[in-house]
Amino acid sequence: MRRLLGTSILLLWLNLLGFSQAPKQLILQKSSYSIKSLFRELNNNYNLEFAFSNNVVNLKSTYIPSNSKISLEELLKELAKQNNLDFEINGQTIYLRHRKKTESRLVTISGIIKDKFNGEALIGAHVTIEGSTQGVTSNTYGFYSLSLPAGNYKLQATYTGYNDLSASVDLRANSKYDFVMEEQVSRLKEVVVTAREPDANVIDVIPGKNVLHFKSEGDIPYFLGEVDVLQGSLLLPGINNLGEDSNGINVRGGSADQNLILLDEATIYNASHFYGLISVFNPESVNDVEILKGSIPSQYGGRISSVINIRQKEGNNKEFHMAGGIGLVAARLTLEGPIKKDKSSFLIAGRRSILNLAIRNADFNNIGNNRANFEDFNFKVNLKPNEKNRLYVSGYYGNDRNETGFETFRRWGNRTLTFRWNRLLSEKLFSNFSVILSQYSYRVTDLREAGSFFGTSRIINYDTKLDYSYFLNPNNKFNFGAGTGLIRLNPGDRLPLPTSGSTNPVQLDTEHGFNSFLYANHETRVSRLKLAYGFRVSSLHNIGAGDVYVYDSEIRSTDNIIDTVSYNTKEVIKSYIGFEPRIAANVQLNSSMSIKASYNRNYQYLHLISNTISPAPTDIWKISDTYIKPTRADQYSIGLFKNFKNNEIETYVDFYYQDLNNILEYKTNADLLLNETIETEIISGTGRSYGLELMAKKSYGSLQGWVSYSLSRTERKVQGPAPELTINDGKYFPANSDQTHQFSCTGLYSLSERLSGSANFIFSTGRPITLPSDKFEFNDIIIPHFTERNQDRLPNYHRLDLSLKLQGRKVKKNGKIKKRIDYWTFSVYNVYARKNAFSYLFRESEVNPGQTEIVKYSILPTAIPAITYNFRL
Repeated sequence: MRRLLGTSILLLWLNLLGFSQAPKQLILQKSSYSIKSLFRELNNNYNLEFAFSNNVVNLKSTYIPSNSKISLEELLKELAKQNNLDFEINGQTIYLRHRKKTESRLVTISGIIKDKFNGEALIGAHVTIEGSTQGVTSNTYGFYSLSLPAGNYKLQATYTGYNDLSASVDLRANSKYDFVMEEQVSRLKEVVVTAREPDANVIDVIPGKNVLHFKSEGDIPYFLGEVDVLQGSLLLPGINNLGEDSNGINVRGGSADQNLILLDEATIYNASHFYGLISVFNPESVNDVEILKGSIPSQYGGRISSVINIRQKEGNNKEFHMAGGIGLVAARLTLEGPIKKDKSSFLIAGRRSILNLAIRNADFNNIGNNRANFEDFNFKVNLKPNEKNRLYVSGYYGNDRNETGFETFRRWGNRTLTFRWNRLLSEKLFSNFSVILSQYSYRVTDLREAGSFFGTSRIINYDTKLDYSYFLNPNNKFNFGAGTGLIRLNPGDRLPLPTSGSTNPVQLDTEHGFNSFLYANHETRVSRLKLAYGFRVSSLHNIGAGDVYVYDSEIRSTDNIIDTVSYNTKEVIKSYIGFEPRIAANVQLNSSMSIKASYNRNYQYLHLISNTISPAPTDIWKISDTYIKPTRADQYSIGLFKNFKNNEIETYVDFYYQDLNNILEYKTNADLLLNETIETEIISGTGRSYGLELMAKKSYGSLQGWVSYSLSRTERKVQGPAPELTINDGKYFPANSDQTHQFSCTGLYSLSERLSGSANFIFSTGRPITLPSDKFEFNDIIIPHFTERNQDRLPNYHRLDLSLKLQGRKVKKNGKIKKRIDYWTFSVYNVYARKNAFSYLFRESEVNPGQTEIVKYSILPTAIPAITYNFRL
């Protein structure tokens, strides 16, 4: 009896302690239950008790078991999943409570994406989680950062022209992983206009962006066989120039000075050699070129039309290489290699014209008697002290010399020096500190007997800036930073030569501008929507020493100056502050199609003063001051972007509208040369530019190429308080860069393993010109009289270029076949010798002396063949 009582008490005690066992297998009688009826059946049949608060479980909700025979644990897991519950089994009692909200622990994997052969950082490569759309893009220095919940993942890196690379990673803690990618082997390696990843045309949030990869291998026709950055960009929609002998390029109707051209972050003020036909960028030293014309990210500013960002190669940090070539225009040589393998490298590149290049025209002896030569030099050194720091020093020196038919010698050139310090502050935070020097100067020497002189002008920028990139997670990235700089501008001096006998020097006051900016930008993704939005606050302080003239009316002239205000050194003359909002959106409709839209505002505080057809190397720059306000542009765009055949074919149509304020125009017959009161010749107006751009591109296969078309208008309106401050009665008139239709077609075809051919065809509407409305006689000479501005046009421009490229034979080393080391290009520019008009000139008629005639002037009126030899060792 005592034994039985003891056993009963022990069993009861164990039950109270929770040691009694709940049933492992359950048999349910129904296919569907309310929660209340389920609990009742389990209590009746299995003696299970459920403990919970009133607000934890909705007893009227339905539970449908996955099987009539089910374990208790499986049933409880199903219940918990359906009702967001946690459960605990204690003997025959099941405790139910709300599931605790726990945040997954995120860990970060980061690193550099680079080329296996030379160690170059791959800019804009894409890293994704295999089987997912989550991913990030590498920045300007090849850095990526991806934050994910702890676990096992398979990551994939993609980059156009390179084999995809996968890596399996076990993320338990923050870690570093570098993707070292190998270039694809194909017959046509150079896809000149390409996205950075195969589907970037669709997934990139920024509309109106093009990336040009220059491998300097001449797969498309170039002028005289010289592979060229700016010539390549002219084959894209919305980008053109005003013809041969025109400096710079025009983007969406903007003038040449409205493009921010950067070489390793340093400003290039004049980007042309040899009458604008060749750019100052040696293709052997260029990594890639990014052109932003639809939406400009907030880290860029100071120009209103576009950003053209050219990045030099870093230099091969694996092994020494040499490349070069020679053609009819220039000879070039590039050396690169490691200073210490995988730790530091260098690049040195030089180029020089080999002949005294000339453009001649039998119809215009003086104008046609022009000779030119040029040279440029690039260098870059980079050093990696450790895994978190990297240092870069790069520079450029360029020099042009030109002798005109008027016994005038001109010399001009750019100089740049850039120091950059990359630092990885954490796995998510990347920083870059830059110190930049940019300079542009020219000198003109006039050797004519009457009044011989020499003139000079110079502009120098001293800039510092600090940029940060914070990779919060795959769907959120922040860019922010600030910078400041000083502009020192000598608008021009005119000093007599000792032999001239003249004693009338002209020296304009040196101008100084202190500029600063700060910016922030957030890139985010929510389902199918990608957003990149932010702002930029920019400012300019025009500072002394200097004099400001005071006029007695809005009609400024030297006759109505009533006072002069003098400012001391470093005293603020005039200040401007601009708030520049930026936003871009991408709605991805499916994996191959998206809609993109954007809005951005830009201010420009520095202006090129020129009333010529195309900017000349000797035009002067002007800092915004009391009378010349900053130019402001507001641009809107929307477009449809579609890829076909697994991204083999890319297409898009993009619409844009740009509203312009404080655009500079000039009075009729304005005198701009060394004018101490330049504000008396300048008038301000408004403008608008609008149009659509179409492009289709095929980047794979034996036949590659693209077709582009632009339909656009660019107009100006100047309505002043007086007739002399008004143009064309205050009506809209075409801007100098207005070209209604632009069409280009580029094709590349692989004829054999060693031989490929290519062709370009270009067509554009003739640019606006001003022809005389009547004429009058003065001293027995007929003088044309001009009234309405830009109401006529030159004839349409069109041209066909052809090229053949012959690869050298593969060479053997140690019994192994290596890749080819040289190639030849044979090209013909302007195949059918179209005499495209650059302008109309007025001269005395040879048939009717004393009469003035209008004659069409062509720069390159004939076909021009060329041959170049190139090598890479």
